[in-house]
This record gives sequence, C-alpha cells and structure tokens, in this order.
Amino acid sequence: MNQASNTSKIKYTNDSRNVKEIEKKIFFNFFQGKSRLAIVSHLDPDGDAMASLSAMTFFCEKQNIFSQIFQFNKPPFPEYNYWNISIDNIDNLCLNKFDGIIFVDTPSLKRAGFKDNFEVLIPSISIDHHIDNKYFTNFSLIYPSFCATAEIIFELLRESLDYDLPLDKKIMEALLMGILFDTYYFQTENVDAILLERASFLESKTNSIHILKNILFKNQTPQIYSFWGKILLNTSLYFNKQVVVAKADDLLYSEFEKKDKNFSRDFASEGFINHLMNLRNVEIAIFIRELTDVYKVSIRSSIKIASRLANRFGGGGHENAAAFRIDKKTFLSIDELENSIINTISEIWGEKKEK
Repeated sequence: MNQASNTSKIKYTNDSRNVKEIEKKIFFNFFQGKSRLAIVSHLDPDGDAMASLSAMTFFCEKQNIFSQIFQFNKPPFPEYNYWNISIDNIDNLCLNKFDGIIFVDTPSLKRAGFKDNFEVLIPSISIDHHIDNKYFTNFSLIYPSFCATAEIIFELLRESLDYDLPLDKKIMEALLMGILFDTYYFQTENVDAILLERASFLESKTNSIHILKNILFKNQTPQIYSFWGKILLNTSLYFNKQVVVAKADDLLYSEFEKKDKNFSRDFASEGFINHLMNLRNVEIAIFIRELTDVYKVSIRSSIKIASRLANRFGGGGHENAAAFRIDKKTFLSIDELENSIINTISEIWGEKKEK
C-alpha cells in the first residue's frame, strides 16, 4: 500500500476482539521507508501508555529505525517507565526532523497535550482503544473492544515476534505490563477469555507477571494510605448508593505537602479510584482532584456510562473508565462541580438525584 498523503485519512474502527489482516498490512506498511519516527501517547501517561510507548520503541529498534518519545509530562510513577526509555517534552517536537509519527493510546491531539494550533504535517498512524478517537492521523487503527492498547499492539505484532530474541522478550514484557495495568490486574468489566489467553501467552514467554504486578501496584506508602483515609471521610453517595463521589481539594493536598516535602499530588492520587469500585452496590465512582489551575476528574463504572459522562465535560475514555480536566474558572468550587456531575448523571439516567 502506498503511503497516504498528509491530508488523506484511512480509518479502521474494528469492534471485534480480533485484528484483521488488512489492518496488520497497514501497520507494517507504515514503517516501510522510514528512518526516524516520533512516538506520542496521552498526557499523564499511565501503565498502558508507557507500555505501548516502550513496545513501539523496541519494535522500531528491531526495524533499525531511530525513534524518540515525546510527552506532555512524565508518568505519575517513575516505575511505569520500567525500561528507562528516554522521554522528551512535546514542546521540543520538531516534525521536520522525522519522517513519521506514531500515536498510541490517545484519542486526540488535545488528549496528548498539544496546543490547539498544532498540525500533524508528516505521515502519521494512531493505534488506540478509546471509543471517542477523533481520527486525527493518516491511518487510524481503533479497537474499542480491546482491553488495552498494549493488547492491540500484541495482536498486530504476534505473528512477527521471534520469541527467542531478547529484544522481542522486552516487547512482550511491555505489552503484558500494559494489559495488567488497564485491566487493574484482570479486575475490570471488559476482561474476557480472549484477553486471558493473550496474557497467558505473554506470561508463558516472559515469566514476568509478578514482577510487573509489583511495579504497577505495589507502590503505595503509609502516608498515601493516610491521605486516602482523609479522602474517604469526604465521600458522598447518590442514587441509592450506586454512585460514590470522592474529593481531594487544595486544602487537603496542602495539609500533606506541609508534612512531607516529597509528597506528590499525582503519586498520592494514582490508583485510588479503583478502590472506590470495591464498595458494595457502587456502579459509578467519581474522584475529583483540585490542582493548580484545573479540576481533574476520574470516572470508573461497572455499567457503560463512563465515557458518555466524561464527554459531557470535554473529556473521554472508555465505557467503563474515563476522565476529564476542566478549568477551575468554570466552577465556583469543587462542590459546584460535584453537583454538576451528579445532575449530568441524572440526565443520562433519566432519574432525579437522590442522596
């Protein structure tokens, strides 16, 4: 297949749990004739984003292609960058120094942290599982039914991997890490037999599942648990206890920052929302964080509502996990934002708020 021009768009949205041969062909053809590739994921890169970035870096190395990762910011936990891949800031991305750019696990340029006037003027491809992908690249390979972008990349590469090569083992370790993170160690609603087979296969080749689990999830401190305890004191239940909202405002963050100069708002908040979903009867969990200029809101759900809710506030994600950021000037207080979220859930459900 000939390389698409900078303005042409070839879109593939595959709602099945398998990758088609034509999609594999598009993926591999993209690398033909390339010598320098930029790789980008979403801002606040999580375990799946970092795993996908790492796997694509190793794949480029295997193809003798120079690659460089550009990100809006670094991951909340440095352990997510298990392989110590070099990460540059997206402000330093100069497109004319590359002959292609790969976007992984990000549905839009905005979600990647680019400014509104940024244009992708070189050949580009997107590999993603967000249902709200904006199809902003020349080639878009979108799989909303996949549990993680790392799972997509594994299926694209599966037949080409040489399981005896050390570099390919690193690729498989990275992909297993992404799957573990985005399923919260196989606890999310979208885990199925297909996903478990793929993860089992990767584990059989790498023997690294327990190491990766500890990297991803065994990273809390007593102080963080103390912080979480304070948040739990400020939770509210709605809709007959089916919806829980937790908040961490600036005063709470400041209290812990005064106690420990190494306290990080990002580190302390990571993973908390997943515990809210363990509450009895809860179907939707909302975690609102007050940062310097924005409110950052994470959403988890056992029903297919998370992305719809996030979309109403300019965010996005998946049916069971989504997020959005909103300027603090939009709402007078964190409580006003909470009320707006609950009213929006009420509109989506067609119910009255009940607390």
